Parts: sequence; C-alpha cells; structure tokens
Amino acid sequence: MKETSTVDLNRCYSPQIDRKEIRSVELHGFGDASEKAYGGVVYIRIRTGTLVSCQLVASKSKVTPIGGETIPRLELLSGLVLARLMSHVRRKYKIDRVVCWLDSEIALWWITGTGKEYKLFIQNRVVEIRKLIDPKSWRHVPTDQNPADVLSRGSLASELKEMRS
Repeated sequence: MKETSTVDLNRCYSPQIDRKEIRSVELHGFGDASEKAYGGVVYIRIRTGTLVSCQLVASKSKVTPIGGETIPRLELLSGLVLARLMSHVRRKYKIDRVVCWLDSEIALWWITGTGKEYKLFIQNRVVEIRKLIDPKSWRHVPTDQNPADVLSRGSLASELKEMRS
C-alpha cells in the first residue's frame, strides 16, 4: 500500500498542445476480462499536425462473480462496462468519435453480429451495448497490446511506474 501513494496521473490531457493546433479528438476504450476481474479503460487521443497525445480519462473494474462464468461471457461483460463508461465520458466531454477495442473475437462477434438469436444472458447485454455504442465502432486489439490487461489481471505499483516511463 505504501507504494500506491507514489503513483500519480496527469489530469491535464494536452499539456503541451495549443488548442488552435488540434486537428482531431477521439476517445479510445479498451475492455478486458480474466478469472479475477473485468472492466474497461477510456483514453483521449488528441492529434495536431505534428503530435499525437494519449491520456487516461477513466477506468472501471469489477471483481469476477463467483460461479464460474466463461471467459467469453466475462469479455462481453467487460464490453458492457466499457460501453457504459464510454457513453458517460462521451456525453461529459462532448466527443463524437469513439473507438472501442476488445481482444475477444467471440465477444466482438456477438456485439457486431447482425440479427443473431443469442441466449438470454448474451442477448440482454448485446442489446444494451448496441444502444450505447454503434456496433461499427468496435475493433479487435491483440491481447498483448491491450492496455486494459492491467485492469483485469492486476499489477504492482512498481510495475505501473515502469509502464509510464
């Protein structure tokens, strides 16, 4: 616990960017799940003519329920957490361009599939996700490049510090 007090996060999303130079602003969200936890993280991506800046905006995680949900179902739950979080951040910051990333091809197939009949658990979550985020905004990210992996598997404070440098 002592180490966590030394971890700090920037709250200024574009410290070295002149607002007049901004060409685009996007939100990128990543979801992930494991046997321990699932959830999502949202980053803001600001692009100028010469610079791209990405900063953490928000994250939300939940402990995996006892009862043995399958990993694909947990990945879908991470997509739901991400969709809710992304929808909230998008409204707050009034940013239209959003991209959501999952490393589960099964969960992505459920979300982006057209008119499929799913079991009730899957169907209810897919319907809510689609109401919050357009299915065309969902993409695949390789597991080893997914920043939400830290959220779902945990990390030591010293490892978080290393990631920042």
